[in-house]
Amino acid sequence: MRKQLFLRLFMLLLSTVIFVACGTPIEIKSEPTGADVYHEGQLVGQTPLIIKASPWGTETSVKLEKEGYNPNLQIINAKYNGWTGSWAYPNLQFYRLTKKKD
Repeated sequence: MRKQLFLRLFMLLLSTVIFVACGTPIEIKSEPTGADVYHEGQLVGQTPLIIKASPWGTETSVKLEKEGYNPNLQIINAKYNGWTGSWAYPNLQFYRLTKKKD
């Protein structure tokens, strides 16, 4: 009985470590869609898009660019959960791009 409990706790801990090591998925959406997404300075695709935030930091940068619109640079901060003793990023970020003035 005690051995089974230990094994279950070990498997739970192992799965948590594997999940955290993979990074946190963050869905990036914009209005209008089709904006270029730069994550930590690297072009990674266009909106809508899911990126993976590093599990080792408490913030990550996202920049959106689209022809005819002002660029939008955001720092996404992880929030500390005192109950679990861990940091977590929000799983959805929505940005409304503003048109450039002529």
